[in-house]
Amino acid sequence: MMLLELLERKKDAILRRWVEDALSVYPDESSAMFRRQKDPFANPVGNSLRVGTRGIFEAIIGGMDGQKI
Repeated sequence: MMLLELLERKKDAILRRWVEDALSVYPDESSAMFRRQKDPFANPVGNSLRVGTRGIFEAIIGGMDGQKI
């Protein structure tokens, strides 16, 4: 199996881990809210992390130019 295939298969787990790692730097109360609240207007931080990490991941496996990433 090629690395890109493996990354694609594990995509959801990788993205969950990235978001969890990013949220771990916030105080417990804040990180709990960022995890729980899915409304992008009520939770712009959590939404930005979820959308941003997915975009970065897709750019990496899609071969996007490093300068654009």
